Amino acid sequence: MSAIAPVNQILPAIAERLIYRSDPNFERFHIVQCVDVGLDKGGWGKILMKVYVEKPAPKEKNGR
Repeated sequence: MSAIAPVNQILPAIAERLIYRSDPNFERFHIVQCVDVGLDKGGWGKILMKVYVEKPAPKEKNGR
């Protein structure tokens, strides 16, 4: 299992909130976890990830 799999479970809820113009960060389950192999086997062990949405950075005036 990769760390992306638990994030994929929360993406539909974020997309739905964006479609209905609600705050995508107002979600009760914005922290997901992934159980990797233990540290003794070269993995990270249990990791927690916070999923949130940010606005894009403003574009510079020179068009970049």
